[in-house]
Amino acid sequence: MNKRIITLFVGLALIVLLAVLNGAVFVVKEIEVRFQTPQHLEDQQELEQRIIDASGITIGKNIFTIRESTATENIRSAIADIDVLAVERYTDKVVLYVARRVPVMAIPVEAAEPDTYVIVDTVMTALRTVTNATREDLAGLIVADIIPLKGGTISIGRTLTGYGDTITRFQNVVVAFQYAGLSPEGIAGFIGRVETEENRIILYTREGLEVYVDVRERGESDGAMLTSEQISERVQNFYTEWLKNPASSGQAKFDYVQGKYVFYNTDI
Repeated sequence: MNKRIITLFVGLALIVLLAVLNGAVFVVKEIEVRFQTPQHLEDQQELEQRIIDASGITIGKNIFTIRESTATENIRSAIADIDVLAVERYTDKVVLYVARRVPVMAIPVEAAEPDTYVIVDTVMTALRTVTNATREDLAGLIVADIIPLKGGTISIGRTLTGYGDTITRFQNVVVAFQYAGLSPEGIAGFIGRVETEENRIILYTREGLEVYVDVRERGESDGAMLTSEQISERVQNFYTEWLKNPASSGQAKFDYVQGKYVFYNTDI
C-alpha cells in the first residue's frame, strides 16, 4: 500500500474521529446560571429556567455553534431585570453569569397617559413603565421631580436614549454613589428625590438634607461644564464628608476654597 493511500486513510479516519468527538463530546449537556450575588428567592429555579429558555441555548446543541452575543441579547430582551455579565463555554457545559437589575429611580416622561414614569436601574436601563403613577407605585425609588422628558426612546431592557444630558447626569450621580460603596438598594434608601436646574442637580436625602451638585463650575451659567468624572468625584466627596458628619437636615454645598463639601444649618 503506497504512502498516498495510507495518508488518505489516515485523513479519513481523523475526519471520522473528529466528527464523532464533535457530536458526542462537544455538545451541551448542562446549562448553569450563576448570579453575581447569591439569590434567595422563592422563584429561584423558575427564574433560572426562564433565563436558560430565553438564551436560546439547549441541551444537545453543538458547543461551537453557540454565540455569546446572541445569547446575551436574547436574555436582555426577554427579561428586563436581568443583566448578562458573561457567557462561558466549556467542553460540554455552558455557564450564564448574570446579575439582577435593581430599580433605583423613577423618571417622568411625556406620554399619552398622565403621570407616566419610566423605572430605571443605576445605568438608566428601562425596567418598566408606570402610568397614572401613585405614591405607592414609586415608593422606595428616587423620584425625579422634573418636567416630563420627551423626545427620547424607551425600550424595556435597554438604556434610555434621546433624552439629552439629564439622563447622563442622573446616571453620573447614581453610579457615583455605587463607587462610594452603596448598593443600588442603599442609594434609593438614602436619596428620595432629585431636581435639576440649569447649572446644578439637587438631591434630597430621605432624612431631609439638600445636596447641591454643580454641573458647571461654581454652579454659575458662565462656568465651565464639569465632566462626568468631575461630577462623580463631587458626589463621592459629598458622601465621604457626610459619613464623617451624617447631617439629616440643612444643605450641603461644595466649597471651592476647601475643595470639599461643607454642611450648613444642619443638626450635626
